[in-house]
Amino acid sequence: MEYRNAKILDADSTMIDSEINHQEHGWIPFNCVLGDPYTTFDSDALFNTMLADANTIAYVAPTTAEIEAKQASDLRGERKSILENRVDKYTANNLRWADLTAAQQAELSTYRQALLDITDQETFPESVTWPTEPDWI
Repeated sequence: MEYRNAKILDADSTMIDSEINHQEHGWIPFNCVLGDPYTTFDSDALFNTMLADANTIAYVAPTTAEIEAKQASDLRGERKSILENRVDKYTANNLRWADLTAAQQAELSTYRQALLDITDQETFPESVTWPTEPDWI
């Protein structure tokens, strides 16, 4: 089978990202994995051909900076989800905010600020200690 742009995706060389020239659809993206039971062609033979091909791009492990950037992005995304789905439905809605007691408003403001401050923790982005959500949310 004709392929192009083959690139090994993991350190164990168990998956190769590529494009294949599909007989019905033309050039399509394809992740080739040994033992793939869902292909209608011999994907093991294709995998071994790509793996042996000198033009197949070798796996390059991510740098520490890339790993930390991904971790930071994931944590910020999780924080954003918590803020949007749990906290800001109160803080961004004047009617809901007005229905809260002064103690609840203070508790929610403190919780929201603690969420925003996770990036200031010494262990960020390797790990963070998430603040405890008020039980009434």
